[in-house]
Amino acid sequence: MISPKIKLIQYAGTNGILTLSPPCAKVHMALQFKGLEYETYNCKSPKDVKRFNARGRLPSLQVDGEVFVDSSDILTELDRIQPEPPLLPKDPKLRAQCLLLEDWVDEVLYFYGVYLRWVDIQGFAWLKQAVFGTLPAPLRLIVAPIVRRQVKSRLDGQGTGLKPLEVVQRELAERLQLLSDFLGEQTYFCGQAISRADLSLAASLDQTQILGLPPVLQIDLARWPNLQNWLQRVHGAVPAAAIKETGPF
Repeated sequence: MISPKIKLIQYAGTNGILTLSPPCAKVHMALQFKGLEYETYNCKSPKDVKRFNARGRLPSLQVDGEVFVDSSDILTELDRIQPEPPLLPKDPKLRAQCLLLEDWVDEVLYFYGVYLRWVDIQGFAWLKQAVFGTLPAPLRLIVAPIVRRQVKSRLDGQGTGLKPLEVVQRELAERLQLLSDFLGEQTYFCGQAISRADLSLAASLDQTQILGLPPVLQIDLARWPNLQNWLQRVHGAVPAAAIKETGPF
């Protein structure tokens, strides 16, 4: 069987391979979990992003010329072209649980991280340097505020952007406690094997473990030891896809 030609179109990290985007990191880890070879392309501006997705969102995955533009749809396609190891449990109840948790991480938890990076002043100062710091000064000064306005508009529409910082931080801690309670002593979130729910959550939490983050962007997982141990197990099988200078995982 001829391996498909795969290219991941992503938001860049601070090196040429990894990424600061949880949805892009989720796809990275799924590709590595499947053992599939792939190339990456780092988009450099909002205009560049729209060349690969008219909706202006990444990741985008090209598989033998066919394009997939949503991280969940991409993982479904990866299960189709490379069934083993599977990203979904076979048990119907665990399968439903997995898809619900993945959707919650992508559509709820994700936006807390977006808020802290793009709305909070300290978070945005770090992100601006990490993402746009290598651009020429005139372009850096133009692109970063444009993208920030676009992200803020999306956050306002979703609702998280309308909340004050202290509410966002409190709700994030409460949701991490819910995840800790949900996981309990289980090996993974949806059974005894890694699933797409684990990859989605790991992709988000990894971004809070990068060395050198300002305090507003850090999460001390020692407060939730079972989550910390779970993340170590995930990365014992699949490397993290945050920027290179990560913590102990």
